[in-house]
Amino acid sequence: MNRFKQFKEAHPFTSLLLIAIVVRLAVIIFYPGYGALYEIQRPSLTRTLITDIQSWMSNSLCGEIGLKIISRCFYCLISLLIVSFFYRICDLLTNKKQTAWILALLPVICCVMPSFGIISNPNAFLATPLMLYGGMIILRQEVLRQAEMNSSIHRTSFFIAGLALGLACCIWYQCGLIALSLLILLYLLKNRKGTWFTLLGVLASIIFIVALVFLISSNPLKYFGL
Repeated sequence: MNRFKQFKEAHPFTSLLLIAIVVRLAVIIFYPGYGALYEIQRPSLTRTLITDIQSWMSNSLCGEIGLKIISRCFYCLISLLIVSFFYRICDLLTNKKQTAWILALLPVICCVMPSFGIISNPNAFLATPLMLYGGMIILRQEVLRQAEMNSSIHRTSFFIAGLALGLACCIWYQCGLIALSLLILLYLLKNRKGTWFTLLGVLASIIFIVALVFLISSNPLKYFGL
């Protein structure tokens, strides 16, 4: 126990991921229905794409058992990204790695799978890391600016943050409220350039995804639905 405590204090992020991996390995093996898509019955970009990919993989590559294992591992990988970004955001907000470690235990234990904890459907689950990533970039740039460690505005960083937020909106349209909140917050913080470049990134993502769907599908409306 003392060795783990010392390791945690020396390597908080690595120790957090190790705990997360152990939890997810247990869920992969024992949790029933892992990777099921029954939570979403309405048309959506995510559900249609996942269904098409699963059908192709099941028929062509690995069969139903292999597909189930791959699906579980894929969702676990996404949830590890959620843990990583959540920890980094908490670290930026608190500036204390041990406090961030404790706060990040929440997604380590709860945000494991759709219908297993906080995240209730695959759309939200897959959009969450993109949303957190975009928010993390914006927060990091703002922390540097407020500390006067970064006097210039990194347009590329805000644009990349906007791209991530825009993709999140395409996967789960409710992310639009979060993206709008971040834009309003940047504007109130008088970061005008950051606001506009983030908005530009959001619009670029949405326009690209919509155009791509209309190009690759003869029935593009099947990918969209509220």
